[in-house]
Amino acid sequence: LRCSVQLASNLYYKQAFQILRSFIENNILQVHFCDNLTDFSNWKNNSYHTPALRGKKGLLSQLLDKKLITKKISIETANLYGDLNGYIHGSVDKLLNKGIYKGKWEGYLFKEKDFNLYTNYLIRTIRNAIEITRISLAQWEKNYAGKIICSVCHSVDFKIRKNMHNEKNLNQYTCKTCGNKALYKTA
Repeated sequence: LRCSVQLASNLYYKQAFQILRSFIENNILQVHFCDNLTDFSNWKNNSYHTPALRGKKGLLSQLLDKKLITKKISIETANLYGDLNGYIHGSVDKLLNKGIYKGKWEGYLFKEKDFNLYTNYLIRTIRNAIEITRISLAQWEKNYAGKIICSVCHSVDFKIRKNMHNEKNLNQYTCKTCGNKALYKTA
């Protein structure tokens, strides 16, 4: 979001909108990956192809079918994502230099209309992200409550070395998947 705001503050609205679209997609992927650990592993190994977000076989439909998101969130996300697609796919009215092909480009200057449009989408994106993050956090709570998980790869498979630093109940957990080490005090 900071990147998007920075771009917009420098009048690069097209690129700022593109970042918002990517942000929405990444939020939905969080919900998907929490429910699909194999896809998450493939993503971490750079062997995951992100499917379409919208449509009958899209991620939103899959999450809706599994009751992981509500119909309202699905519709809001699909609409927002669809609106922002034009900034990715080069719709003529969304180009940075729109109007140039007609000889009507106003130049590189502040345009209140563009600014208002951007802030509207920024607000919608943030509201959407809050709801999706709430859903994602609820998934984490359901799937991992009380478990120690690796902060790097999210594995729950550890080699445990007990009583570190001669302190009772201070254990070192070494992730068997990625090797990350962390200290945890147990009861």
